[in-house]
Amino acid sequence: IVYSTLDMGSDSSILNTEASVQIMERSVDTWRILLGPDGRIIGHWLFISLYDEEFEKLMRGELKEEDINYRNINYLDLPGYYKGYFAQIDIVKEYRNARSLQLLIISFLQQLEALAMEGIFITDWCVEALSPEGASLSRSMGLSRIGVGREGGYLYAGKADLMFKTSIFKRVPNLIKLYKEEWEHNRGRE
Repeated sequence: IVYSTLDMGSDSSILNTEASVQIMERSVDTWRILLGPDGRIIGHWLFISLYDEEFEKLMRGELKEEDINYRNINYLDLPGYYKGYFAQIDIVKEYRNARSLQLLIISFLQQLEALAMEGIFITDWCVEALSPEGASLSRSMGLSRIGVGREGGYLYAGKADLMFKTSIFKRVPNLIKLYKEEWEHNRGRE
């Protein structure tokens, strides 16, 4: 997927085919593909969880995607709170339309719900939008522009609770319910 849709980076980064395969094999809960009518892959998305230090560097515009590899990703193995970086979303050019994008976004939200049901919560998000469409999607998901990234795009970030106020999240009410219950439960322990 990555090889056919993205420029290649170093041989260990998430932009590299081999490294992406290692990440995807190790972390099956953080990516999905979209198949076209003929069974061909026409789109995909991938997010990763970064450790606090890498996430903070990313938010400051000091971390490039090529610096992220399968060795420094915080895998979603245990229940808890994580910080997410929406690394890739792509649709083959001839299938770029509202329906394809909607299918990818809904599958992403459904996967967040499945993770929340396992006790895995992504509390903070960051993305570097490299196109006007990426910037628009970031804003529609409730993320705010915070600066310029190392790849030359704009960085967008936000907390999950702010994202839940956007209209797209109304399609997954159980996801919102799971997060609210988790936060209310945790406040009771403080």
